[in-house]
Amino acid sequence: MLDMEKKVRSEDDRGLQKFLDNVQYNCSGILRYERVFGHGHVSPGGIETTKEFLEKLELKPGQKVLDVGCGIGGGDFYMAENSGVGVVGIDLSLI
Repeated sequence: MLDMEKKVRSEDDRGLQKFLDNVQYNCSGILRYERVFGHGHVSPGGIETTKEFLEKLELKPGQKVLDVGCGIGGGDFYMAENSGVGVVGIDLSLI
């Protein structure tokens, strides 16, 4: 049986972290995403896809949501504002 899992030491992953912090999620990187996907929404399909996804979740005010891999958090802001839920978003970037 092949071991498909490869563990990466944190010091080996610094290049990815620097890319995320300095390129993908810097101010110009975020603005570039917003030009493609719409203001605050980094998702293929933009706001319409976000609305469809939220309808399927059937969220109720007061519920808590954890978004792992939230990017710039556009969908999270929309979810909190329109569903009355508390949202915590985390991403690989330190910004």
